[in-house]
Amino acid sequence: MQYNFTVRNRGTRAKPAWQLILTYKTDEGKWKQKSKGGYPSRADALQIEEQNKLLRSANLTSDKALKSMNLYELLPLYARDKHLIYSTVRNYQCALKRVHSISQKPIKEIKAQFIRDELVDTESSSVNTYNANVKCLKTLFTAAVKMYKIIPQSPMDTVELKRNAGKDSLRVLTDDQLKHLLSCVRKNHHFKIYVMINLCAFSGIRIGECLGLTWADIDFEKSAININKQWNAVAKNQYGFKPCKTPRSYRTIPIPIAVLDELKDLRLLYPVDTINNRLFNYSCCNSLSKYTYRYVGDGLHCLRHTYATRLLAHGVDIKTVAALLGDSVSTVLDVYVSYTDDMRKKATDKVNIIFDEFLTKK
Repeated sequence: MQYNFTVRNRGTRAKPAWQLILTYKTDEGKWKQKSKGGYPSRADALQIEEQNKLLRSANLTSDKALKSMNLYELLPLYARDKHLIYSTVRNYQCALKRVHSISQKPIKEIKAQFIRDELVDTESSSVNTYNANVKCLKTLFTAAVKMYKIIPQSPMDTVELKRNAGKDSLRVLTDDQLKHLLSCVRKNHHFKIYVMINLCAFSGIRIGECLGLTWADIDFEKSAININKQWNAVAKNQYGFKPCKTPRSYRTIPIPIAVLDELKDLRLLYPVDTINNRLFNYSCCNSLSKYTYRYVGDGLHCLRHTYATRLLAHGVDIKTVAALLGDSVSTVLDVYVSYTDDMRKKATDKVNIIFDEFLTKK
């Protein structure tokens, strides 16, 4: 970015009022100016701190290292300044690798059309993966504009997320598929695996939340589980307890009596993990998803979708479903849009039935 500073006295010799003027060339090749006045002397106007303030006001930076930075180089800087946890940084790294041509290019040289062309190559992936790429790029380019002043405007401003096509875009198990999964796991695998999958299916908890459960989190009297932490990666090849995903994730979930009885059996049959008192002493979900993939062709997260859609199908209101999932109402509306549309249609039918007799009675 080309720029220079000049000063001039807008006042008089007796009462000076110096002005600092920044002249700079935009990425489109146009010359523009920014200015700040009211300085008592020429030296005051030319102070480095004042120059940097004017650069920031024009969304520019005087840091040469930042000017040549690419997204791979920006990520650790952003992670440090935002105190991102390891698993979040890892997700960003994965997203950047999927758009490698963009990620290795200097940020100031990346144009919106180049991004669109690159994202076209990722459209064969799932909607969630595509959106993860877009969200990652939007976040980092916004930081490049607002936090680091590398560029004046984000090229991601005109790139939109894809919307889920509806219930076909969600992997939801039918009653027969769920029964088949639970039957096969119970028959062919360790009892702990069965109890864990059964618990996920009938509570809708995330796998990290399930792996983070300790016996103190199980309320046998009230037939409920308390979600107050998760088990996830804390460093490369290291796992441990972490805070929940969002403030809404801290919640109490009722569970069926049958599931509670199986938890009682689990506690009687197998000793607790003496290190941290966890119910399920597995490290991560990768080794566990193989069971659901084997019998129903999808990962463990399909159990969460199945739980949510089952509640919606049985008329549970959206606010309650969101609270049980630990999500916002807007997230539930967005993810399960076709199911909530079905609820509205059923409500319309009920309204017609309820008031039709009154309106037609003479």
